[in-house]
Amino acid sequence: MDRDRRAYPDPYVRTADEKDLGELVDLERICFTTDRMSRRSFARFLKRPDTARFLVLADEGNVAGYALALLHKQRSSARLYSIAIAPRLSGRGFGRILLREMERVVGREGWHRLRLEVRADNLAAIALYQSEGFQEVDRLPRYYADHMLAIRFEKLLPCAPGT
Repeated sequence: MDRDRRAYPDPYVRTADEKDLGELVDLERICFTTDRMSRRSFARFLKRPDTARFLVLADEGNVAGYALALLHKQRSSARLYSIAIAPRLSGRGFGRILLREMERVVGREGWHRLRLEVRADNLAAIALYQSEGFQEVDRLPRYYADHMLAIRFEKLLPCAPGT
């Protein structure tokens, strides 16, 4: 995954870099009304390849989606911290593409599970995660800033280093 868009049809997935910061912040503002990541948080995650995997969906040279996974060396699981797709591309399968690519990336690096939390009222995301083999493992009351319940999902990954 490199930044040279000439090598890929639109949209395509690549590793995020610091040049994406402004577009990531703009996308966050468009996609989320609560619990948004700050510019500072995005900048920090972009600078931490040892503890984070950050992918973007590029469309016509612009950031149209992202997926961020956090890695904990003491655990065998990676955590899908956030995923977003621009509303203009919503419902076209690009969230699934980002999710599968993140699974491939972290599985290849040896992580055995991918975990995530999702708002209980985000039915589209819940349906996506369930259709991709994620299993509900917990419910977290008052998890979000607006006190919405979160559902924690987990998926075992094939964990095939080097693939």
